[in-house]
Amino acid sequence: MDVKNIINLNVQVFFADGLPDGYKQFTSLTLTPKLVSIYPNTGSIGGTLLTITGVGFGVETLGLGLVNGSSSNVQLCEYAKVLGYGKFICFTKPLSVASTNTLKINQGTTYFTCGNTLAPNDCKYSQVIASSPQVTSYSLTGDVLTLTGTNFPADTDYTATVNFKTAFVDVISWTSTSIVGDFSTKGLPFANSSENKVPFIRFTRKSDYVDFLSYSTGLTPLQINPVPTSSSSGVTSSFAGGLSYEISGPRITASLLEPNNRVEVCGNICKLDIQSDNTKAVCRLPPLSTTYSAANFQIGGAGLIQGKWSGSVPLEVPKITDGVWPSEYNDPNANCWLEIDFPETQIAVLDNVKVLINNLNTLKTPFAGVTKLQGWDGA
Repeated sequence: MDVKNIINLNVQVFFADGLPDGYKQFTSLTLTPKLVSIYPNTGSIGGTLLTITGVGFGVETLGLGLVNGSSSNVQLCEYAKVLGYGKFICFTKPLSVASTNTLKINQGTTYFTCGNTLAPNDCKYSQVIASSPQVTSYSLTGDVLTLTGTNFPADTDYTATVNFKTAFVDVISWTSTSIVGDFSTKGLPFANSSENKVPFIRFTRKSDYVDFLSYSTGLTPLQINPVPTSSSSGVTSSFAGGLSYEISGPRITASLLEPNNRVEVCGNICKLDIQSDNTKAVCRLPPLSTTYSAANFQIGGAGLIQGKWSGSVPLEVPKITDGVWPSEYNDPNANCWLEIDFPETQIAVLDNVKVLINNLNTLKTPFAGVTKLQGWDGA
């Protein structure tokens, strides 16, 4: 087929081996996704890394996932990423999936069934409790975690790590019912019981690089309390920063490596140094921008000034800095507002402000011409 010279026909074409040169000249070309296979065909109910192959989608296809058509099209992917034409990976959620269930590729709210008529069983997948590695109990001695349970694969084709929150270590002892991890070098991060976090195991099959997680139910959350013993005192630094600041105590460094945890000095982040270990956290004092340092030492743009946000709907304010996109700030008030305060004597240069409205056609009237940006000195 000469796809370059077909301009005005409304056609539907399936390319088995990729998209040919000139395909973008089609204004009416439709690529319909179809599921061809799921690998592996069985996994752990704790979560498994799947490779999904099919046709009709590529790296620019958005919103791809895998759903269980036998269970109200519930989404099975915790996250998904397209690797190339006709292939994406999906790490499954901790949900039960039977081999008899009908699985589909979804693109947003549109669903596509198996297109493999020659081998329809390749579109099947199951993850059930009976065949999954399960952690039934754990114990913590110092920084050594021992996890006991069932169905731990114990042959040489697997590697494993013991995990708690974002911290992980290699296994030092391993049987089909017991796995031990030593965190004495890296440390365990702090955790409150309200976080409801328990340790788990990540297995990797070396022959095909399939990852899967253990699962557990009813375990008591692991609580790790902070135990700082001392910190640097009497530190005198220039406005340019760079000096070391140290907090002594076990597990401090591991906790500061967790998302949203940090040491701040006058609103600036003190970044961890390579000297940090499980006995102490060492960071380098950041540059500090003040009216005095900017006027006398030209230190006005090297530091990041952290202000304090507030708004007319306080419960929505954390969405502004949670790092999730999109994460909308929702405010039904007619005179809605957001404000950021900086400590006294600090200065900031605001050079870019964007107000993003998710539905401009219906919402432009309340915003157009009335959105204001203003500064205030607090007086």
